[in-house]
Amino acid sequence: MIFFCDNGTSVSVTDMAVRTYSPVGEKTGETQVRGTLLLALCDGERTVICSRRVGTSGTDVTVLDTNGNETAAYTIGAEVYSAVSDGKNIYLLGYDRVYCRGETDAEFTVTGGALDMKLLTDGNLLICYSYGTALLKVN
Repeated sequence: MIFFCDNGTSVSVTDMAVRTYSPVGEKTGETQVRGTLLLALCDGERTVICSRRVGTSGTDVTVLDTNGNETAAYTIGAEVYSAVSDGKNIYLLGYDRVYCRGETDAEFTVTGGALDMKLLTDGNLLICYSYGTALLKVN
């Protein structure tokens, strides 16, 4: 995956590493992925990597700035299926919970089996199921 950040930098994510590049294409950083890559997202200011190590039941979440420097790391006690960011917080979708990490640390219970989630313009989340959607108010 390749992400293009608002400041002109770019981020390349593979199953082995995350590499950041300057606006002129020079490599500015590299971070190894811990375990198996589950998903990645870039909100323009930071890159979020979710991975799982063999023998663990949780998900490692690593937050990198646009230069590839680790700014935060979390372990979520569940597999993460989707992630979105509003610039202040990262929302991580587990089987029956949404985990909020960043300026606010919180957990929200949702009906189990959600497949995805989308960040709405008002800052709330739309939780997507195979049979429909549900609104999760996080603000």
